[in-house]
Amino acid sequence: MKRTSEERRAFVDAAALQQIENPTPAEEAAWRLLEPLGFKRQVVIVGWTKNGGEWQYIADFAKLDTLDGQIISGLIVEVDGASHRNKRGRDRRRDGRLRAEGILTLRIPNAEVKKLTPDAMESKVVAFMGANW
Repeated sequence: MKRTSEERRAFVDAAALQQIENPTPAEEAAWRLLEPLGFKRQVVIVGWTKNGGEWQYIADFAKLDTLDGQIISGLIVEVDGASHRNKRGRDRRRDGRLRAEGILTLRIPNAEVKKLTPDAMESKVVAFMGANW
């Protein structure tokens, strides 16, 4: 049985809360680096397909610009662990949908996140924005 839009939203919100409460070590390291830059963690982003279907994603970290309650642009930082090796096609599709909404995705491998200093993370974010905005 298919879930209603409200049921899907409740499920995704619960999953985001669970991820906030149980971050991976790499996500915790990234949070310490990204929070001072104005990012929020485990942000639910909702959009619609051309056919009117709804999609929902949980961004590891997001800094979004809004106008009248609508997202007009933003940056998502995804901390990618081993599970993403088998999800590259899904990640590309997700990144494409988000880019169409004005939201860029910066993907950083777990191992790299753990080595970054605050200045290095800020430089990485600024360089990515400059190259893609």
